[in-house]
Amino acid sequence: LDQFYGTISHELSNQPFVFVHRDFQSSNLLLKNRELVTIDFQDARMGLALYDLVSLIEDVYVTLQPDLKRKLINYYTASALCLSIPIPPDTNFTWIYDLTTIQRKLHDAGAFAFCFENFGNIKYLSYINNVLQHALDVMSRYTIFKRPYELLTMISHAYLTKK
Repeated sequence: LDQFYGTISHELSNQPFVFVHRDFQSSNLLLKNRELVTIDFQDARMGLALYDLVSLIEDVYVTLQPDLKRKLINYYTASALCLSIPIPPDTNFTWIYDLTTIQRKLHDAGAFAFCFENFGNIKYLSYINNVLQHALDVMSRYTIFKRPYELLTMISHAYLTKK
């Protein structure tokens, strides 16, 4: 696992940082008087330019169709370039996007389990398997993640059996 986490940490920490919301997902977007309002800024800080994009497009609560995901990613990249927001070049974009997705989904699973274990909050338990499966789906695209993929698959199956 050291190599797995080391790869993700090394690759992502070498990306340019910008100010990000860090919890930019559907549950933190509201319509008020026909205007989109963003809430829940307590996690905002410097981070990866792709972090908020991944948080929204790979949302825990809303599943987007692949065509819509591509359109939103294309819109974001075009807008980011116009605004001089540093994003990975095309040759590296998918790799960084995928690593960010894996990191975000494993973070989600850990946060949901933490809420249950420490506060008895069952609200997020039903999402744990989905976020683990999402991380697994992305990890399966890369042979470098074969061993962590197998381990996480076992953990995911154990969680389902325990349920």
